[in-house]
Amino acid sequence: MVEPSHNDDDASLWPASLRLEHGVFESRYQVLRRLSDGGMGEVVLAEHLSLGKRVAIKIMHPQYRGDAATEERFILETRAAARIHHENVVGISDFGRTADGRMFFVMEYLEGEDLAQTLRREGPLPWKRVVHMTRHVSGHRRGAPPRGDPPRRETGQLHPRDRRRRP
Repeated sequence: MVEPSHNDDDASLWPASLRLEHGVFESRYQVLRRLSDGGMGEVVLAEHLSLGKRVAIKIMHPQYRGDAATEERFILETRAAARIHHENVVGISDFGRTADGRMFFVMEYLEGEDLAQTLRREGPLPWKRVVHMTRHVSGHRRGAPPRGDPPRRETGQLHPRDRRRRP
């Protein structure tokens, strides 16, 4: 089992909506730290207790609990992402509803930097690289809902082979 960290990402410092008993989510995921906060939900890094595999878990914000339209959008996003099987799109491995009624899904966790970090580090990217990256993403959006918070890899997470430094 992974020991929870005791730094700024410590679960005791998170909003009450994400505080979990002993850092364990749904009795099978040890929450390690918060990764991001989007319009529809928060994403945390966790490790499956039995498998030892790191995953990212998107948990719907509490204010959307019971909101039929938002929940339907969350379900559509999850189903669309789960139907896509491609090396450049994160895989979905679990889906459900917490004891307090919030929806969640579990996806593959990827190490790396997002597009915003790359742009801050490198500045404007060469157009050939942008075209290459866009081709990897654009072909996989068919069937995905038009709004929502798609998994980070679809919205700017760079595949390791796309993290080339400028010459």
